[in-house]
Amino acid sequence: FAWDVNHSYQQTKALASGYGDFNIDAVSRAVGPSFINAQGVAQCGTPDAPIGLGANRSTCTPWNPLLNAGVEGPGGLTNNPALWNYLFQETHATGKTETQIYNANITGPVVALPAGELAFAAGFERREESGRFVPDSLAVSGLSSTLSALPTEGGYDVNEIYGELLVPVLAGVTGAEVLNLSLSTRYSDYTTFGSTTNSKAGLEWRPINQVLVRATYSEGFRAPTISNLFAGGSQTFSFYTDPCDPIVGAAATNTAVATRCAAAIADYANFRQLRQGFEPVTAPNQQTPVAFFGGAANPLLEPEESESTSVGVVWRPEWDALSGLQISLDYWDIEITNTIVGDSPNFILQDCYVQNISSRCALFTREDARGIVDTMNFGSRNAGFREVAGYDLDLSYRFDTRFGNFTLNSQTTYISKDRLATSDDAGVIADESIGDAESRVGTVHRIRSVANLTWNLGDWGATWGARYYSGLYEGCAYTTECNNPDRAGPTPQQARATNDLGGITFHDVQVRWNSPWNSTFAVGANNVFEKIGPQMYTQPNSNVSYNGEFDIGRFLYVRYQQNF
Repeated sequence: FAWDVNHSYQQTKALASGYGDFNIDAVSRAVGPSFINAQGVAQCGTPDAPIGLGANRSTCTPWNPLLNAGVEGPGGLTNNPALWNYLFQETHATGKTETQIYNANITGPVVALPAGELAFAAGFERREESGRFVPDSLAVSGLSSTLSALPTEGGYDVNEIYGELLVPVLAGVTGAEVLNLSLSTRYSDYTTFGSTTNSKAGLEWRPINQVLVRATYSEGFRAPTISNLFAGGSQTFSFYTDPCDPIVGAAATNTAVATRCAAAIADYANFRQLRQGFEPVTAPNQQTPVAFFGGAANPLLEPEESESTSVGVVWRPEWDALSGLQISLDYWDIEITNTIVGDSPNFILQDCYVQNISSRCALFTREDARGIVDTMNFGSRNAGFREVAGYDLDLSYRFDTRFGNFTLNSQTTYISKDRLATSDDAGVIADESIGDAESRVGTVHRIRSVANLTWNLGDWGATWGARYYSGLYEGCAYTTECNNPDRAGPTPQQARATNDLGGITFHDVQVRWNSPWNSTFAVGANNVFEKIGPQMYTQPNSNVSYNGEFDIGRFLYVRYQQNF
C-alpha cells in the first residue's frame, strides 16, 4: 500500500487603495461660506465663525468649482495640493483569507482477479476556510463619492471521507479485450448547511483493440462560498433592460408584459427607461442613473446539486492506411438543480413582468413621477435549474509524406440543449439559451469548432488554424433592425422579433524555426483575413456593440522562446 498524511496552510492578504473620489463632508464645507482673511487668503466659514485652514478633515480648504481647469486662483484645483488632499482623500480597503487542509490517503491492491488486480483508494480530509474584507470607513458610511459597501467576514469547516474502487471485470476474452468498472463515493459534512453524499460510476470497455466504449454517471454539488454566505454587498450602477420600456423592452412586442407594466406604472403612456444622465435609453442593456444595492449575502443558501451522464466511443483503426487516425464521439448531459443564482436587475425584472412571478416584484420599487426603478436589492439565492446537453467530436490524423509530416486536429462541440430557469414557481417557463445573445448564461453557440493543420519538416514548421462560431440572434429595439420579425418562442406569448446574425470563422497562421541552440523563433497572425464580426445592438459585452468572443482586427506577432 501507499499512504500519505499532509497539512497545508495558505494565507492571502490584500490592501486596495482608492484615489480620486470626493469626501462628501469635505466638499460640503469647501463650497460653503468663505471669506478673505486678514492675510489675504481664502478661508472657510465666516469672519465671526471661521473654519481653520489645513488639509485634514477637522479643518477646511475652500474650493471654487467654477474656476476653469488649468486656471490658477483662490479656491482652484490647479497647482493647489492642499485642496486636492482635502477633497480627494485616499481610501484603503483590506482583505484576508485563510485555508487550512489536513488529509490522509491510502491506496493499493486488494486482491488479484482473473482480469487484473482489484484496487482501492480511501482517505479523509478536513478543510477550514475563513475570509474577511473590510472597505474603508468612508465607503461604509456613504461619505465618499465611491459606491457604498459593507464589510464581509465569515468562514466554515468541512470534514470529508471518500472511497474508490477499480474493478477489472474481463480481459483478453472474445468481445471484451478490456472491461473495467470504477466506483467512488464521498461524504462531506459542512458546518454551514450539513452533510451530503455524492457518488460516481464509470465503465471502460474495449470489445476489440480498435474500439473503446466509455460511460460515466456522477453526482456532484457546489457549496456556497464565503462571499455567498457572508458578503456585505455594495452599491452598483447596474446595466439592465427594463421589460416595461415600450421601445427596447419586452413590452414592445409582448402585450401581456405591456399590460402588467401599465398596472405598475401610473403614467405608462409616457414611460421610458432612463440611462445615466436621466436620458431615455436608445438601446437595450443601459446603465441605471441611480445606484442599486447588490451582492449581499444569503446565509440560508444550500449547495447546488448536479447529475451528469456521458457516453462515448473512440475508434483508432489498425489498418496501415489509417494508422494515424483517431476519432472520438461523446454525448454528455448535465443537470444542475437548486442552483445558486447570482441575481441581477435583468433576472428580477424579467421574472416579475415576463414570467409574472409576483414575489420577485417585491425586490424593487419605482419612482412615482417617472416610473423608473429607483431602488433594488439583489444577491444570491437557490432557485430553478439548468440543463445542458451536447456532443463532442474530436478527430486527429497524422500522416507522413516526402514533403514533411502533417497532423490534422479538430474539436467540435454541438449543444443540443441549454435550458435555464431561475425560479421554482409553478408555471415558469425555462429560457432556451442556445443562440440567444441575450440569454441569462451568456452567449451559447450551438456549434463551436477549432481545426488546425500542422506541417513539420526538419527544423521548420507551420500551422494553419480555423475557429468557427455558429450564428446568434438578438432582440430588436427598432423594426428596421429585425430581419426575423416572427421568431417563435417556447410559448406563443414569448414570440418576438429578432435580428439574426450568421456564423463566423477566423483563420490563424504561424511559421516557426527550431534553432540549433534549443530555441524556437515564430512569426504569425491571428485572424489573418482581418474578419470582423457583426454589430450587435444588444451590446453583449459591457457597453460595446460587439461580441467579446470575436477577434478585433488582425493580430500580428513575433515570438522567441529559449529552452534550457
